[in-house]
Amino acid sequence: MNYELTGTWPQLKAAIPTKPGKLTYTRQIIQPNFLAESCSIADYNHDGNPDISSGRRWYEGPAFTTVHVFRGGHEALPRNGDGPELVDGVSDDWADYPWDIDGDGWADIINIASSDANERLQNTWAPKPQQNATGYWYKNPGPPPAGDAMWTAYQIHGDIRQEQHGLVDVNGDGKPEFYGACKSCGGGTKGYYFGDWANPTKAWGFQPVTRVYTFPFGGTGWMHGLGFGDINGDGKPDLLERSGAWLQPAAAGAWQWVQTPFSVPPLVMDNGGNQGGSHMFAFDVNGDGMTDVISADWAHGYGVSWYQQGPALTFTKHQIVGPAGQVTGTCGAAACPSFSEPHAMQFVDMDGDGLPDIITGKEWLAHPYDQGDPDNHGVPVLYVFKLIRDAAAPGGARFEPHLVDVATGTAPNWIGSGVGRQVTIGHLNKDGIMDICVGSKLGLFAFIGQ
Repeated sequence: MNYELTGTWPQLKAAIPTKPGKLTYTRQIIQPNFLAESCSIADYNHDGNPDISSGRRWYEGPAFTTVHVFRGGHEALPRNGDGPELVDGVSDDWADYPWDIDGDGWADIINIASSDANERLQNTWAPKPQQNATGYWYKNPGPPPAGDAMWTAYQIHGDIRQEQHGLVDVNGDGKPEFYGACKSCGGGTKGYYFGDWANPTKAWGFQPVTRVYTFPFGGTGWMHGLGFGDINGDGKPDLLERSGAWLQPAAAGAWQWVQTPFSVPPLVMDNGGNQGGSHMFAFDVNGDGMTDVISADWAHGYGVSWYQQGPALTFTKHQIVGPAGQVTGTCGAAACPSFSEPHAMQFVDMDGDGLPDIITGKEWLAHPYDQGDPDNHGVPVLYVFKLIRDAAAPGGARFEPHLVDVATGTAPNWIGSGVGRQVTIGHLNKDGIMDICVGSKLGLFAFIGQ
């Protein structure tokens, strides 16, 4: 079971039954500027059409041309890595989620900023952007004209680290928690943030799960590879990280550590700088009854893999996206593509066959141009990798690549999305076919499934 929730409002899924899709998509450029690095999908104005939020704006569906500003924050940032980017090219929006936090029937917006490094934005922009390492929820004020006002902000937490986040129902109460890492909580640990649903405006708490780590880069929390999924089949989601898994206990107590590297290079003690993957997922890929792990090898390098679970919680790696120039792997008749910087990932059934598929691609300048990321000026791409169970394939499964989008033009004026810090899957129209939303340094994009 995949316990993670993508950045779309569950009510939309219930209202619009999912239908099979062909894994072909029509690209819609909603706006071409670097305003945010994530997006979410919900019906924010209750007109029956899915809308998109990204950065300080939400866009009315179905055309997404009517735009509303709902909070303070920055405008367009440099998309070409100039700045220097570490202080004025990191957006204040790295994760977006819709949820009716206060139970009034209107979808609110959860926004999580970068781990660090938007200090110059704080000093130069007015109204000021959301401070780095913070999370807020913004209360939907209801129907227009109130809906065009600035939404009231409530801080979720003031210390949110790690580069990947996601909503997950950790305790099975039907309410979301979100995962991350906290520098000041227990000395520097990874875990999840939880709300007090009886007091929705109250700040959220943090539940440490892992051992204490020394956060790299001066403790700023730029770390990669995190997710949740039920590894041992006990019905409870476990925490996945780049160097292993932490198994949720049956009752209160310490989470059990399972050491196994889910990264390149292998990190058995989780002590490597910016190494590690992006969003991580758990699913029985090959149908053998044991839960496997899906992860990028390195968010700033090359590689996407699935890890087949064997006896005694051991794992065998099967590579899908390989090193630079490698176009072979576990994709079957179609050659596996090769691209770097898969900094965001989702795992959702895109074609209605009952099996989730991998959605990822290449982020344009995930680090500034002078940081030396592999092929950092390469062509941005976006893919769906369709899961096919195949007894003849290594491990009993393969992932068939379907190209969603490839940027055209030349750097830095690409026309195309790649990925940002989050990929969002949901319904952007009402035909029932899964669509894709990407907010990246190249703009805000909708990919409408056919």
